Amino acid sequence: MISITKRAEEELVSIIKAIKVGLNANSGSALHIRGLALGDTLFNQLPHLLDKWIGDPNGKIFVCEDRDIFIFSNLLTPKFYARFREMLHSELGYEPTGENTVTALYDCHTHILALEAIASDKLEKKIEQRAREEEKRKAAALNAHANAELITTLARRRNARRAMQILVIEDDPFSRRMIGLALSPDFEATFADSGISGLRDYVALAPDILFLDINLPDISGHGILQKIIKIDPEAHVVMLSGNGNAENVMKSIDAGAKGFVGKPFARDKLLQCIKKSTAFNVKKKEA
Repeated sequence: MISITKRAEEELVSIIKAIKVGLNANSGSALHIRGLALGDTLFNQLPHLLDKWIGDPNGKIFVCEDRDIFIFSNLLTPKFYARFREMLHSELGYEPTGENTVTALYDCHTHILALEAIASDKLEKKIEQRAREEEKRKAAALNAHANAELITTLARRRNARRAMQILVIEDDPFSRRMIGLALSPDFEATFADSGISGLRDYVALAPDILFLDINLPDISGHGILQKIIKIDPEAHVVMLSGNGNAENVMKSIDAGAKGFVGKPFARDKLLQCIKKSTAFNVKKKEA
């Protein structure tokens, strides 16, 4: 039998859809086993034992992240299902309860809607779990570069520097090139291509001005802006985005941004944002 462990939920939804529209005729029945109710030893042995017991080279075994197992095969019959529960007990010592909530046998054509609902719910929960894990990862990444010593010296290091330091956080190579050309030869910029690397560079460089793209691949520019304003209330941040609607602009300004530049970038607009900064006027007088 074919054992599927990677993207099992997605593949499970796919095979059920194929059965539903009549594109898969090799899955007469489906056996559902709730793996969380089983011990680790039994759970780990089941895919191999099911392959041995069923003996269907065209059958498929799906092992989901929540430990649920689904087997699709034309050889799954009510008679086999009764023997299967006996084998769990006799060979592996699993004692089925009076009310069976661990295993279920479905006729794929009669119960296709029930199978579809189970698989869709399982995939939805997996996606939601992934989203929660991603949010935790982003939060951890935002805090990972919070070097206390560097943060406490941000203002002092910035004020002690005579030359303007500009940081640009932008993931698009073409946009980075256009900004670099627009600022030269008057200003030299440092570029970061992601929110996490940009936050690290900000703490390390203490820039006078930060041009920050909203749509970054790892962390939203709004999230980076909030973190920077929190650790550096004097930060001069100008947001960059191809979406310059009023809501997007106001969200940035309300969060502490000093300006907003829409794409494609105009040199005059970028220079205008720089000249409005306190650092530009102070360092121009000192030069």
